[in-house]
Amino acid sequence: LNAYLDDYAFFSAALIDLFEASLDMAYLDHADRLVRTTIDQFWDEADGGFFFTGKDHEALIHRPKSGYDQAIPSGNGVAVMNLLRLAVYRDLKEYAQKGEDLLRLYYPSMRENPFGFSAMFHALDFHLQGPQEIVIAGQKTSPPVREMLSGVWGLYLPNRVLFVVDPSNLPRSLPEFAKGKDRPERQPPVATVCRHFTCSAPVTTWGELEKLLNA
Repeated sequence: LNAYLDDYAFFSAALIDLFEASLDMAYLDHADRLVRTTIDQFWDEADGGFFFTGKDHEALIHRPKSGYDQAIPSGNGVAVMNLLRLAVYRDLKEYAQKGEDLLRLYYPSMRENPFGFSAMFHALDFHLQGPQEIVIAGQKTSPPVREMLSGVWGLYLPNRVLFVVDPSNLPRSLPEFAKGKDRPERQPPVATVCRHFTCSAPVTTWGELEKLLNA
């Protein structure tokens, strides 16, 4: 059977979560490919938003396109969050614009029945507030970096993106929010927290980073 919007959206979200938990760029690359396929297969070019069935699905009298959460979040609610997160990680204005267009499409319904659009409101909050951009510069396997990562993972931070700039294993390209924060090998790791192009002073311990994240 051809996959539906929910299959693509939830799998892509899981891959982004796996990237943030493992810092393995392969997961982020895979998520990006799936989101591009999702846009190609499901995006409504006329009115915006994602249809539930893809272009190569069997012909239907009506192609549903819902943002309303039921027992699980809606495919559109999860998909818009994928767009916004990847827009930050990949510096893709196309994704950010599509995410904003999708939120505008469903905003009247969100106002009428906010209880039915929890996933969409989560994405709206991410979009309006902007994420906390957490960058840790240092070797991923070093004890200080592992302590910082464990601390970040242990906090409830719904609006955050996380990246480790490892001088011993730099990726082909860095997200915009991580550029200029690399650090020579054998130097103590440092962490910074940024939002809306304003960054904290670098800190070197988890205790200091925790204070920044809870501020």
